Amino acid sequence: MCRKRALHAQGRLRAGTVDSWLLWNLTGGTAHATDSSNAARTQLLNLDTGQWDTDLTDWFGVPLEILPQVRASDSLFGVTCGSISGLPAGIPVHAIMGDSHAALFGHDIDAPGRIKVTLGTGSSLMCPTESRKSSANGMSETIAWNRGGAITYALEGNIAVSGHAAAFVSQMLGLPNTDTLTRLAETVPDSDGVTVLPALAGLGAPHWGAAARGLIAGLSLATRPAHIARATLEGIAHQICDVLEAIETDLGVPVDVIHADGGATRNALLVQQIADICDRPVQCAAVAELSAFGAARLAASSLGLSVPAPKTGLRVCPAMHPARRTQLRSVWQLSILQSLLRPAPTNA
Repeated sequence: MCRKRALHAQGRLRAGTVDSWLLWNLTGGTAHATDSSNAARTQLLNLDTGQWDTDLTDWFGVPLEILPQVRASDSLFGVTCGSISGLPAGIPVHAIMGDSHAALFGHDIDAPGRIKVTLGTGSSLMCPTESRKSSANGMSETIAWNRGGAITYALEGNIAVSGHAAAFVSQMLGLPNTDTLTRLAETVPDSDGVTVLPALAGLGAPHWGAAARGLIAGLSLATRPAHIARATLEGIAHQICDVLEAIETDLGVPVDVIHADGGATRNALLVQQIADICDRPVQCAAVAELSAFGAARLAASSLGLSVPAPKTGLRVCPAMHPARRTQLRSVWQLSILQSLLRPAPTNA
């Protein structure tokens, strides 16, 4: 702490987000900046102005002078210094975006009514809004990006554990990996009444229950590991559907298609489960790791280069009978209540 105070007194202390640290190193310490989408994650940004909020920085005790400058997402942030192997000097750094935000831009989604889900260890659903909009249904309001000083706002729902649930259950079942879990799930036509609620780190959007715990319910003597495997994938899809329904309620605008990216889009059974549980077609991106593509797309646009529309990949349509879906959703909601209302743990 004493060293930090000394560095601050000397004007040498810097603080920021990961992107500002990367920019600092790429430019040889000549640029200490971030963009509005990353700055919005710090709880120190005024979402109306897109700049640091002095009331918040004072309340949290963060000196304003140590923070990176907040710029538009498509700014010329600096040029590379050449000190990093394989990266020549003089390359312009012309876009900085948050991970989920860049994926949204990669899908070319910039209007309400279109939504993307990034399927990774956790999942993020994000939908642009016409203006800044508070949520009454457990969503987070954020800045999607700032292009040339014009801020695009968004609603976002973050799910703490989605793809990681498959890895967790794979380990519990003694399987070598999630691919094996999926192949096991494909050996049965349905989950036979089993529900897996992967609240392994509490529940995120839209429920926000930090004390919630995961559960497996609906077991019978007929239950086999394959049913648990299939119910795990269903549980991921149910969580996504919860967020989708909350965003639709907030916006008052129906979502016709779910645009998906992330490594888990390679799992055709999971994508089908999402389409079935959400009762929407799922359009996967041709590039699974779309965040990097989105940032590159914004940089190219900032440089005045021609930016083609993103290519699409697998498209999956719902195939579940409506009555079956209604039944599954009802059982899922009961599982959510059971998880949220569980007794507080004791320190025995």
